[in-house]
Amino acid sequence: MKNKAIYIIAILFFGIHINAQDIHFSQTQETPLQVNPGFTGGFNGDQRVILNYRNQWASLGAPFKTYALGFDTKIRTKSKNAFLGIGTFIFKDEAGDLSMGMLQANLNIAGHVKINDNQIVSLGIMGGFVQRSINGANAQWGSQFNGITYDASLPGGNYNFQNFSYVDVSSGISWFYSRETTNMTSNDNIWVRIGIAANHLLNPKQNFYTDQTDRMGMRPTFFAQTHIGVSNSKWAFRPQIFYAQQVKHNELTFGNLFRYQLAEGSKYTKLKNSSAISFGLYYRMKDAIITMIQFEYQHFALGISYDYNTSKLNAGTNGNGGFEISLRFINPNPFGGKVSNARFR
Repeated sequence: MKNKAIYIIAILFFGIHINAQDIHFSQTQETPLQVNPGFTGGFNGDQRVILNYRNQWASLGAPFKTYALGFDTKIRTKSKNAFLGIGTFIFKDEAGDLSMGMLQANLNIAGHVKINDNQIVSLGIMGGFVQRSINGANAQWGSQFNGITYDASLPGGNYNFQNFSYVDVSSGISWFYSRETTNMTSNDNIWVRIGIAANHLLNPKQNFYTDQTDRMGMRPTFFAQTHIGVSNSKWAFRPQIFYAQQVKHNELTFGNLFRYQLAEGSKYTKLKNSSAISFGLYYRMKDAIITMIQFEYQHFALGISYDYNTSKLNAGTNGNGGFEISLRFINPNPFGGKVSNARFR
């Protein structure tokens, strides 16, 4: 119990003092608008909605909860070789006993240009408004430990916490390649998506304390995902890698999903619907092993993952990390197959 208390205090301490660390989801591929503004509108369909929920470190007391909603769509242009993507990404994060919270609403826009029948390059920008909050009334201090247990009647620290807000700006570029442009859902296909982004370009101020002001460090990110179909089978591999660097902190996550196409929709009857299942592992360096399963059915995709903690925090968590769920809807049905210069996954 004493060790667990120490880890809770450590989490709260670093959560207050290291404001540079951003939220993250283990299902990185299901938060494209957060990962890279250049991914806005970059999917096989016309409209896309994604819901995300993450619950982390519940075994340490008050869990860290993150909610997100992403929506993006395409805007046609006069050019047959270009289109625009526009979208919004809204998320809310609440952490620990102090309810340290973040509420952010972003507006994304991206331009996509077809280089040839197999390649598309994109450039995007994101502008957002952020509100940060904290409940200092719930703070517990070392001076309130009487040698046996916590005693709220003892005097604690004297910090003047305050809420604050700021404007955030990010930008990103991406490259997409597909060997097969007539049927994106074919297991014989190979496609690749790579993106580089720079977040917090304005280095916004962070000031939970009235007598202290820090600036959030810029966060460059790299994301790559590919689909490698096994010829003449229903199997495919989907390896991916994500890397982010922010001041002295970095995150490297990599792994693979095995995808199996359960059924292909019939062109002549509605009795048979397209569906697929994916499962696999990711590893976040020095932090967690991530197990994931995803089920796709027509317009919808449901993903469930769980983080098994492998870091030094494991002494307090007993390996328990974070539960995460995502729900994606794409219109029209992405299993439809045909891909034009303004429609890709």
